[in-house]
Amino acid sequence: MKCGNNLIYREGGAGTEDYNKDNHTLYILNTSYDYGSDEEISIETALDENFNQYDMIYRNGNTSIAAILQLVLSMDYSIILMNRYRQEKQLTDVKEDAMKKAFINMYINANMMI
Repeated sequence: MKCGNNLIYREGGAGTEDYNKDNHTLYILNTSYDYGSDEEISIETALDENFNQYDMIYRNGNTSIAAILQLVLSMDYSIILMNRYRQEKQLTDVKEDAMKKAFINMYINANMMI
């Protein structure tokens, strides 16, 4: 992948499978302006006005740290919950009761660690 004049393009050129799939062509425009800023909005407006015969999809590629932390924490809690469920399942044969106890014990233990 190369970068030049704020336009990112992949090795191999526009004829490669990375660019063309069915009736779609991939163009990646990289800018240092924040999403929703006046500059970024004027870029979208210029694209809409100059390429209005095409269907355009805009995606913000900025991944915030909050989204990453949310994903990591949800994965962490799901692992903790599954472990607590397995422990409770060994003590009871009723799956619903084991899950209820796993939820309760997971949050009690999490609050003790804080």
